[in-house]
Amino acid sequence: ILIYLALMSLSSIPIWRDQHVLYLRESAAQIYGTSAYFTAVVLFDILPMRIFPPCFFGFFSYWMVGLHKDCTFCLAYFLVILVLSNIASTMLSMAIGAASPSNRVANYVGSLAILILSLFGSFLMNRGDL
Repeated sequence: ILIYLALMSLSSIPIWRDQHVLYLRESAAQIYGTSAYFTAVVLFDILPMRIFPPCFFGFFSYWMVGLHKDCTFCLAYFLVILVLSNIASTMLSMAIGAASPSNRVANYVGSLAILILSLFGSFLMNRGDL
């Protein structure tokens, strides 16, 4: 589930690059400041795209996977872990997208970063090796 959510966060890579020209034009016209733009972009990308989907996905898949059926605290902990890992991978993707020279390079670097972090984060280990 975490790898799926991390790979889905790669959709946030082109956010800063695609809106850069629009931001420069509206900032030069003094329509809004940098903090207002940053807050709006992060808030409206984080809340509907990065918090609600993991909650729905985790809430319905928790019992299907066969995790602790009677423990409501465990469900809340599971959902918090899903949301926080999704937000962290989204912020990594946004940072890579803002720092790279093009969307193509950002997609390559972002995919490589997520796969390397998944490899060394023990997401790809066999059950017997744990």
